[in-house]
Amino acid sequence: MTLLPWLAGWPAPEDRTRFTAGLHLGSTIGVAVALRDDVRTLNPAEVRRVALSAAPAAVAGLLLHDAVERRLGRPGPTAALLALSAGALWLVDRQAQSGHPRGDRAPDDRDVQVASLAQVAALAPGVSRTSATLTAFRSRGVGREQALRTSLLMSLPVTFGAAALTAVRGRRLPPVVPTVV
Repeated sequence: MTLLPWLAGWPAPEDRTRFTAGLHLGSTIGVAVALRDDVRTLNPAEVRRVALSAAPAAVAGLLLHDAVERRLGRPGPTAALLALSAGALWLVDRQAQSGHPRGDRAPDDRDVQVASLAQVAALAPGVSRTSATLTAFRSRGVGREQALRTSLLMSLPVTFGAAALTAVRGRRLPPVVPTVV
């Protein structure tokens, strides 16, 4: 939302809030539909773990979002953080593939806690929430498929919360949400 308009020479949008809220909501719906079978089969402990995984990012988002956006929301820092986070994921994935003894295992509670904290990094423009959590999981030896599945499940409460918070801050519903008259 920062780099494309800058690279294309487009003027900055006056109100990114509604678009951002709609983007978050659309992402939540898309992931929920794609993982509907996984979501249906979660046991109560897994539901609790996924819900609690949103806490660090939710608290940080409430407290720090505006300050982070002001300091890092320009094209230069956004591009640098995008490159840095992509490089970190590439490096840990490569290390995990090159004989890490625990590279095929499912995530345990400690892995989810670490990935939950990694989600906070995604407050910075240019850092993908999925990239941050995958980097955390892969650095701890979690297998690719398990890391991706868990990361996407963890995205549901965080992304839905971001959509709701952004919509409230914009004092309007995102354009993809039908309004009841």
